[in-house]
Amino acid sequence: MKKRRSITPALAPLFPAAVLALSCAPVFAAGATALSPAASPTPSNITIQASKMEYLTDEKCVVLKEGVVVTLEGATLHADNAMAYQSTDSSGKTDFTRIVATGRVRIQTPERLVTAEKGVWERDKDLVRLTGDPSLTERGTGVMTADAIIYHISQRKVSFEGRVRARGKITDSVKKEYSGRQ
Repeated sequence: MKKRRSITPALAPLFPAAVLALSCAPVFAAGATALSPAASPTPSNITIQASKMEYLTDEKCVVLKEGVVVTLEGATLHADNAMAYQSTDSSGKTDFTRIVATGRVRIQTPERLVTAEKGVWERDKDLVRLTGDPSLTERGTGVMTADAIIYHISQRKVSFEGRVRARGKITDSVKKEYSGRQ
């Protein structure tokens, strides 16, 4: 039988000790918030918040429910629910490596808003892949949709997969950025 640990805001002060005892990334009480150590180069720091968290010991996974907020190097991901997967490197450090967000997913930066039904962040690829009717609203240019929208975190760029559709004003700089031509 799988071990499950439920964390609610009322139990948040006990969360750091419970999670550390389960060999999870350090977690600090402020509602229910998890911080990854700055062990890996991209992104340097991840902050995860949710109304409810469960830790699945065998899977090294944090189940996040209700009002999920993930901060990734200048971008904020919001979702109804998410699963944050961890792995341990050769030096023994545990860190988040993949987050699967579902239900009203959105990534927000000062320049743009991307919405979808599902978003998958992968640390080693430094990107979030959004599917399920994804839409990009960029300040001053309109709305673009595609079968999948990929947000490249450190580059702060987006790319598209499948059929791309656009509504609104498309400028020369936007055409160059999205087509990959300089």
